Amino acid sequence: MRFVKKKIPILGVCLGHQILGYFAGAKVKPARNILHGKTSPIYFKKEEKIFNGIPSPTTMTRYHSLLVYPQKVQVLEVIAWTKEKEVMGLKYIDRPWYGVQFHPESVLSENGPKILENFLNL
Repeated sequence: MRFVKKKIPILGVCLGHQILGYFAGAKVKPARNILHGKTSPIYFKKEEKIFNGIPSPTTMTRYHSLLVYPQKVQVLEVIAWTKEKEVMGLKYIDRPWYGVQFHPESVLSENGPKILENFLNL
């Protein structure tokens, strides 16, 4: 990660999201509930460009047993979450690096292709 240029956009999905969080100093810990192939409503900051044109909440597919806990990490901003306040999306404040815990590429995810399209248009 140290060798990646700051200006190159990155979208980390699931494990990639966890790696981006860990690289910034966040904790990655076991989730209270393990979710594999389950959908849930995800809330997000509408002003984020990767969520442009997508209603909040929107249903996304989750496959994970770990979560990122970014408390006290100043270079990260939480941009998506569950109703239980679990972190589902992160953004670095000083570079175009994003992470999402959910799977926008899954057929069960609503608006997943739009998130990917928005990321490609950054």
